[in-house]
This record gives sequence, structure tokens and C-alpha cells, in this order.
Amino acid sequence: MATSWKFKLNVNNHTDREFKVTSKNLNWGYWDLEDVEDKEPIDIKPNTNAQVLGIKAARGTWTGYQCDCTWTDTTEESSYGTIYLEIDVPFSADNSSKLDVSGDIKISGWEELPEDGHKFSRSIDIFMVDGKIQISSENDEDEKAYRVYLKQRNNFNQMIRKWEELEKINAVEYIPVTEIIPVSYIYPPNVILRSEATVIPKELWDGFGDPLYETEYQKFKNVDEYFSVGIYTLNTDTRSIQTIAAGVNTVKETSVEVTSFIKDTLTHNTSIKATLEASISKAESASLAAELESQYSISDVHEESSNRVNRETVTYTIKESDKNRIFVQWLLMEAVAIYRKKKNGEVGLVAISEWPLQVLDKVYEY
Repeated sequence: MATSWKFKLNVNNHTDREFKVTSKNLNWGYWDLEDVEDKEPIDIKPNTNAQVLGIKAARGTWTGYQCDCTWTDTTEESSYGTIYLEIDVPFSADNSSKLDVSGDIKISGWEELPEDGHKFSRSIDIFMVDGKIQISSENDEDEKAYRVYLKQRNNFNQMIRKWEELEKINAVEYIPVTEIIPVSYIYPPNVILRSEATVIPKELWDGFGDPLYETEYQKFKNVDEYFSVGIYTLNTDTRSIQTIAAGVNTVKETSVEVTSFIKDTLTHNTSIKATLEASISKAESASLAAELESQYSISDVHEESSNRVNRETVTYTIKESDKNRIFVQWLLMEAVAIYRKKKNGEVGLVAISEWPLQVLDKVYEY
């Protein structure tokens, strides 16, 4: 089961002690030591240089890989210490990693994983106290899917930051829920909808803080209009997808958490919550918040954006089939954006926030 989604750890132990594997957890993917599938992490021998851990993603599942491992010098009373490694390389979120040491040892050569990428090799040295991203094959199916995901995420962010691009999407009066769920499972789902633009009345302009024009005088002098738009996207946590074997007719419905397709936009622009908190006039800030809530059915526009829906786990019956199936919990996300149209015609994004709107369950045969 070849895949380009791999992580390898090589250790050069300069001490005279052995560090034994005292715990190991494989959350996603396969152990893959020395390119041997299911070969688990090994002890770190004294005065040796060897690969001690390898992990890879399950090809075609688009879930990435995740694990942690602890090596400990188990010598009683005079232990040199412990090494703890944590790796998480998901398909549709930022990578994370951590290497902690305790006791009388120190580590050199470690580099945290960058946010993007999926094939890594790290080499570290262990001493007593006194990796670069590799390019994967373009023929790999997971690599192709990942490139599509990155391209689509970038396109979404560019579209939302540039009103002239988002404006090209036909506005909808309601969300056609039954129509936006992909007929066949595909990731990413490539769904983006928007509402009609709603002009914010001038008497509410003082109700939010524009990072470019802070005072009401500056706004009236330079801005032609402010308007708000609802933006809707569909996503899922690929790791939450459940496999339903042929003949099985029950499935568990659980909480859903996804990484926003417009994460970069949210990161690099002010949130609506922040624009309202920066307002000079609390009364007008409350009026604008109420208007946005009325327009877009937001429960509380002052709350921070969230991309998690907590639901009580429920087991329910689905139609029995002689084929294997997958159960996907699509999460429909709603973003509310405020744009500024200057008197010279230039339009720019002022603020944006995002909330989960609805979970849409779907069963696919494969």
C-alpha cells in the first residue's frame, strides 16, 4: 500500500543508555518503520544511529496520519530521562508536531513540522546535558487529491477577499440543502453559495470599527457604502467518515468539527465580533448586530466563530445493503462578511465571521 504521505524519525543516540518504547498510540494511518507496513516503533539502542519510528497514511482515505510515542530510559534511580514525540498530519487542516524531553538529556536537530506538506523525514541527536519537506510523486492518488484540496481552499479565499469574484456567483434566496450534497462522495465537495448583498444603513456606520476608516467622519468622507453578504460552504472532517460493511444497518451519528475552507480569510481579516467591540457607539453596535442576526439567523453575532457542532451520539438504523458504504457528516457553514465600497469604486473586505449552520448526513455506496 504505497503512499507519499509519510513521516520518518531517525535517532543518533550519543549516550550509553537504551531508551525503551514505553507507550505508543496510532490514531490514524499505519506504522511504517523502514518502509515495512505495520512495523511499530522500536527501542533506541545506546551509541547507535537508526530509524526508530515510521508512519504513513492509509492510501485513498484522505485522513492523513497521527501518532505519539514515548521512549524512556527505564534504569531505576538514575534514569537519563524521557523523549516524547507527537505527530499530526491531517488531510484538510494544518500540521502539528511536538518533541519534548525530560531528565539529563538534550536533543538537537529537531524541526517542528510546517503547516503544509505531508512527507517528512527528521533526524535528531541525543546528548547528555553538560528534515525538509520531500516532493511526492504527482502520480500518487492522495497527492493529486491534496493538490485539488489546496487549490480549492486557495480559490475560496481569493474569491471571498475579492468581491468582484464572489459577485460572479449567482445569489440564492434560500439554501437548496437537498441539491448541494454531492451525489457521489467527492472531497473537497466544491460548494460555495452566497446571498444577495444587503446595504448597511448609514445611521449604523458608527456601529462597527473599520480598520481603514476609524471615525464616522472618515467613513462618510471616503466610503460610498458598506454592505453585508452571507457565504455558504460545505465541508466534512474526513477522519469522521465511518465505513459501514455490507449487511450492517446501523451507524453512530457524532459531533462534527471541520477546518474552514476560508480559514486564511478569517485569519487575515478582522472578525465581525472585533469590529463591533471596536465600535465607539455601543447602542449603534447593538443595532447593527441585531440587523445582522435578523438577516442571517445568527444566534449571537458577538460570539467568536466556531466550526464545531456538538451533538449527542445517536445510533440509528439505515437501509440495509449488500454493498459496503460510507457514512459522511457534511457540515454546512455560514460566513457573514462586511464589505466596504469606496467612493472611487474600490471594494474591499472589512470583516468576516463564520458559524456552523447544519449537519447533513449522507450514506454512499462504494
